[in-house]
Amino acid sequence: MKGMHKIRNLMRVGRWYPAAVLTVLLCLIPACELTTEQDVDITYYEENDLSITQYIESDPENFSILSSILDTTRLGHLFRTYGDYTFLAPVNSAFESYFAETGRSSYEDFEMDELIKLIKYHIFNVRFMAGSFNMGIIESKTLTLDYMVSGPSEDGSDIFLNKSAKILARDIILPNGILHTVDKVIVKPELTIYDWLKNNEDTYSIFLEALERTGLDDMAQTMEDAEAGRRYFYTCFATPDEAFAKSNINSFEDLAAFISPGDDRYSDTANALRSFIASQFLTDIISMSDAGEEHEFFGTVGGATLKFGLIPNTAEIALNYGTLDFPDGLNIDEFSSNNLTGNGIIHVMEDMYQVTTTFERITRSFVFLDVPGLPYDSLYDYGITLWEEQGIIAKETGSNGEVGSERWLLGQWSQYWPRPGEGNHIPFERTNGWLTLNAPYSGPIKGDHHRNNEYRPVFFTFEKCDDLLDVTRKFPYIIPGKYRLIHYTKAGPERPSVKHYFDGEPIGGIINLATVGLDFQDVELGIVDIKEDQMEHYLRIQAVTVGKGFYVEIRFEPID
Repeated sequence: MKGMHKIRNLMRVGRWYPAAVLTVLLCLIPACELTTEQDVDITYYEENDLSITQYIESDPENFSILSSILDTTRLGHLFRTYGDYTFLAPVNSAFESYFAETGRSSYEDFEMDELIKLIKYHIFNVRFMAGSFNMGIIESKTLTLDYMVSGPSEDGSDIFLNKSAKILARDIILPNGILHTVDKVIVKPELTIYDWLKNNEDTYSIFLEALERTGLDDMAQTMEDAEAGRRYFYTCFATPDEAFAKSNINSFEDLAAFISPGDDRYSDTANALRSFIASQFLTDIISMSDAGEEHEFFGTVGGATLKFGLIPNTAEIALNYGTLDFPDGLNIDEFSSNNLTGNGIIHVMEDMYQVTTTFERITRSFVFLDVPGLPYDSLYDYGITLWEEQGIIAKETGSNGEVGSERWLLGQWSQYWPRPGEGNHIPFERTNGWLTLNAPYSGPIKGDHHRNNEYRPVFFTFEKCDDLLDVTRKFPYIIPGKYRLIHYTKAGPERPSVKHYFDGEPIGGIINLATVGLDFQDVELGIVDIKEDQMEHYLRIQAVTVGKGFYVEIRFEPID
């Protein structure tokens, strides 16, 4: 066990030091062939250190119910093995309360699949100390591939998960993970944004009626598109009645007269009230912990631009701070925010949400393999959960092309996205539609965000093969105006020639990346003119010769 502890001293949650870690792991792996399958032989701990399962079994006074569930579902086998988990362990009284709330007498009244999902929602495939639970969405998804939010109590003495379960005992460090005990069973949110507002209608009656009258309640109720294989997730800044009242708006009629006087076609896409309500929704996923001193710009569903961050020299969070329209910003009730739903997260405004039109255009950069709502450091965990969900074990390929032993890859190789079978490709649909493959492609694709022990943005790389890569990158709303479109890339002798299309129109000529150079540098693609009514944009990159591609980011630089 000492060897494993030394390895963990080389890493932090979300940040890896690949060379040292990989070297030590190569020495350890032959001694223990591991798998996450529940029904096969597994190498167990044989030393004095207790695994997560053994720790739970050793404390029946607190965990007898959880221990029985782990045994019944056979999940207990998984948490006897080597690994890096965070386990949120409900105590017996938490289960007893949950059984009573759901009309069950014991865990035996649950279907097996339901029970497995319930437990997996309490587990992350990465270690989180209690201090990592900030005020917002937890960086890694649970083993059910769902979000969870965390946050402190107002006095800072306690930590709550999904605004319901309090952490009792923190940071129990075990050889295969970290365990925190919780006083309630943590339930995955099933309500939609609309359902949540409906359940709180007394507080949000004006906003809710506006949502319904504009027809946007359909959007607020949408969870997924089964045919497209897409799940929807929005950030909603909801204005409560008391915040409307500060602006002398006390009914839906007052709001309609203020926003769209003389136009009662509220469901028309050209209606000002509809755009106003839609502008309280983002397709980006942000929570209170994302607020920083450097304010970020986001495009709303309604086409307006939103500015989000901390008021300087304070811990207060505001929208549109420092604009000519709202120099003091619009305040957010941060402790009432971070309300997680099945299709989004709801934040509560202290001031009436309003749209500003005085933004100065700024340079906006978009890295290639970013997943909306997941910080860059979480992409490693995101890749791992994808592999686990698809039952894939990554294979290392040596410089001679031979495939090595099947095992998890760490360090700088951690971002390979293996394909589950012939004809299947990198699962871009998992990125909420922000990256799309347009044509069949047989070569390996990887993303890499830790090179030479340095923290850098995520890279999108495709290897030389017989098929031509054809990929589209989607961008959110950008403030209208002219921009110089810059591609930051690293080229080399095996790079292909490519052509580009922006919003369906050719931009620039054919670019031979082999002539650009061997270091990271900018390649100017051309000038684009963003119009008022354009809500999203697409850059298509189409290879015309075979080769390697190494893409880092696309940058929009405003032209006065």
